[in-house]
Amino acid sequence: MHVHQMVLPSRETRAAQGWWLLALFAAGLILRLYHLGSQCFWFDEAQTLLIARLPWSEIVQRAYRPPLYHYLLHVWSSVVPDAELWLRLPSAIFGALMPPLVYMLGTRLYSHHTGILAGLFTALSPALVAYAQELRMYSLMALEFTLLCWFASRLLPASAPRLGSWVGYVLTTIAALYTHYFALPFLLALGLSGVLLTVWWRRYDTLRRWILAHLLAGLAYLPWIAVVLSGRGGTEDYIEAEVSPILAEVPGVPAFLHRLWLFFTTGPTTSDSQIVRIGAIIAGSLFLLALAFISTRALVHLWKERRSRTLSNGSLADLFLSLVLAIPVVFAAVMYFLRPGTVHPRHLMMLAAPLSLFLARVANLLWRRGKQARPPAFGGAIRMASLLWTGGFLVLFLFSVVLYFTDPAMQRANIRELADEIETRTGRGDVVLLPYQDYAFDYYFQGPATSLYLETRVGDRDLLNWVLPQMQDARRAVLLRWVHTLSDPRDALDWFLEANGTLEERFWSAERWASVYALDGELFLPELDESKLSFGPVQLTGTWIPQELSADEILAIALSWKLVEETESDLKVSVRLIDAGGHVVVADDRVILGERSPVGTSQWKPGSQAHNYYLLEIPPGTPPVDYRVTVTVYDESGPLPAREEALSVGMQVDLANVVLLPRALSSATLPAGESLTVLDQELARGLQVAAIGPLPPSLEPAQPLSFTIYWRSTRNLAVLEPAIVLVDETGNLVAETNGTPVYGQYPTDRWAAGELVTDRRTLRTGPEAAPGLVNLYARLDDQQVLLGQLEITPSERSFASPMPQQTVQATLDQWAQLSGYSLAPEVVRAGGPLTVTLFWQALKPSSGADYTVFVQLLSPEDRVIAQHDGMPALGRWPTGTWVQGQTIEDRHELTFGDSTFAGEARLIAGLYDASTLIRVLTADGADHVELGRVTIQ
Repeated sequence: MHVHQMVLPSRETRAAQGWWLLALFAAGLILRLYHLGSQCFWFDEAQTLLIARLPWSEIVQRAYRPPLYHYLLHVWSSVVPDAELWLRLPSAIFGALMPPLVYMLGTRLYSHHTGILAGLFTALSPALVAYAQELRMYSLMALEFTLLCWFASRLLPASAPRLGSWVGYVLTTIAALYTHYFALPFLLALGLSGVLLTVWWRRYDTLRRWILAHLLAGLAYLPWIAVVLSGRGGTEDYIEAEVSPILAEVPGVPAFLHRLWLFFTTGPTTSDSQIVRIGAIIAGSLFLLALAFISTRALVHLWKERRSRTLSNGSLADLFLSLVLAIPVVFAAVMYFLRPGTVHPRHLMMLAAPLSLFLARVANLLWRRGKQARPPAFGGAIRMASLLWTGGFLVLFLFSVVLYFTDPAMQRANIRELADEIETRTGRGDVVLLPYQDYAFDYYFQGPATSLYLETRVGDRDLLNWVLPQMQDARRAVLLRWVHTLSDPRDALDWFLEANGTLEERFWSAERWASVYALDGELFLPELDESKLSFGPVQLTGTWIPQELSADEILAIALSWKLVEETESDLKVSVRLIDAGGHVVVADDRVILGERSPVGTSQWKPGSQAHNYYLLEIPPGTPPVDYRVTVTVYDESGPLPAREEALSVGMQVDLANVVLLPRALSSATLPAGESLTVLDQELARGLQVAAIGPLPPSLEPAQPLSFTIYWRSTRNLAVLEPAIVLVDETGNLVAETNGTPVYGQYPTDRWAAGELVTDRRTLRTGPEAAPGLVNLYARLDDQQVLLGQLEITPSERSFASPMPQQTVQATLDQWAQLSGYSLAPEVVRAGGPLTVTLFWQALKPSSGADYTVFVQLLSPEDRVIAQHDGMPALGRWPTGTWVQGQTIEDRHELTFGDSTFAGEARLIAGLYDASTLIRVLTADGADHVELGRVTIQ
């Protein structure tokens, strides 16, 4: 390894170096002390402090990483005030020591100017600044590796290195091993570099001492290896870690490497500023080019001077830097590939010093090459590139540090404020439920309520039976959910609290959702009612659905699922609250997840069971009447047919009826997130039209117009029956609907003053409605309010009576009728052709689904001779567009699969769902309609 200035420096040089050391230390310390105590501890910091404050003998039992930092913090926290600034101060000091140490290393390996630049890069490093302000071991890790590189630069080139340097290297190696597991790849890189250099120089005595130093450090690490082998030490985070199936996509190794670069150039939390991100990407591209160039250059010099024991121009130092940069990154990338998510860029904090050295080395190398280059203009361009390289990285670092201190989006959560908010909402005997070990909240929360940390990876019954007796005397419970965790993904705790109380409020603070529940009297664990519904490979074995609840509560439902046969799909469930008109009031769609591990059904074994929970938040204005709760199970191909005791019961199954009771406090607030037209116009004294839901710009004659009106009562009302009418431009009535609101279930004399009421209505014009603009009004007696305007457009729909050759009159699912069919030609010969025209009539508005029509010719043995499948009328009239009374002429040209068959064949037709291949049943329960017999000649 090339070492700069082997002669003793002059007194002036030593003085100048001393001033640079002091200046870099001061600059680093000022940046790291700035706002050091202004932000709250976050999860990892509070966890580290909790373990560090345990008795000395217990730290090794509880530490989830090698415990050196915990022991240092144990001593430090016992002598300083319990405040963020004082507790973080060691990290800041470790960080402040980095710039002068990197300056010394850069000066030793390359030159004085390289050392100055490297120290400056280190002082401004966004990652180093951020982690020097954390109560964590990462600042210490970076300092340890810089010390190791410094000792290595003194030991490896020297013919007779001093004993003190060997002792310092061994002790620092032991300290690094006891600081973090990720010291290992860096020690591997450093150890390998030392072996290569000593072999190159043929200094076998140094090589033996080098190997012995690492063996001594390994022996000193044996006690912690014994701890790891006993099942402690946190290594399961790396060995047993699995990616949660809830995540839609896991970033790959390229994404991890990209994040690693952003981490070191822009800080742990990259700003959303496009300037910063674009600058980092450009800098990354240039860095890779420079790394490839310098590494290749070092190898070329190594080959050219392979017979020499020395190497000019610092190429061995370049090779050394390349190895200590590349080996840990490759190690982390492989580990990330094998265990995605277990490696974080902060684990590679030891890269900070080599990275700063490399940036400075490139800048200095360009500058020197520019001075030597000819012609002068070319040399000037190279020196300008050096200045741009240096200035670009310094500006990127400085701008990122400024954002780190000033951008509100990059500040830590104010957990102290959250703790104060919960203290004001709870009293003695109340509970705060945390489905994870929220150490930061526990540090700041000083209220009288009891914090209960819940292990959600056990079965729900075990969890809830454990928490139930500890909550019996509580009047209020606060459920605190940190958004950065995946604990309780099925919402078992929310369901339990909803079953035993009422959600008073939910607020967002410090990256946490806090749900405050007022609890009822004696708490209980609901028992599920038995069920025997089957949906393909899963069985619904139990249900718990409240029979009644207030309209301002959340409908909490529990369903128990059992896998009866293996499936490759992660099945999903849609639970819906349906009103009397068949409209979905609210729905909750979720993947069926296991209890102890949140995995989908594709990873279940047959016989596996789990409770899943569905929380339906009733929208404001939902009337207090009767509703149905339905369930549908589906996968990527569509809904699965349900069966009960071997009988088909459809795709959407009714589970229970629920009665909504009037709200405790009437709310006149419109639903958030809806595309509503706010009107706030009075139709009658005390009755306002508050808003109307979105209207289509046009409709065709006989096409249903469904919409939602939001009424608001401003006083107690008599019985009122407002009508909704469509009127054309000449004032003629085109369509109307009237009567008691909410399908006649909720008359106005039951409305409370100030209440908002959601009223869904459907209008249908006649087939003869003339095209043109029409106005939609709410009308009561001689008063009316304009709701909106739309256009009736010409339609090609036919409402004439069908004229088939053969009549059938078969009803399918109560909404479609197959009236008959016609054949062409009249004489059918073997192999065809044969065209079958079906005549459909829509008996009522369609369900919205688009079904496929099938027509088949079957032999006496039910073998398919010919068939055709397709959308009605060659796709012109999908079933989802049919309107009541419409006639559809549906032509099918059959394709013969058996061109030799002759004789009598059966002609059948029907409908099926193309996504599930489930056929629509007739009124007689058949899955097809028998059209008649066809003789094939």
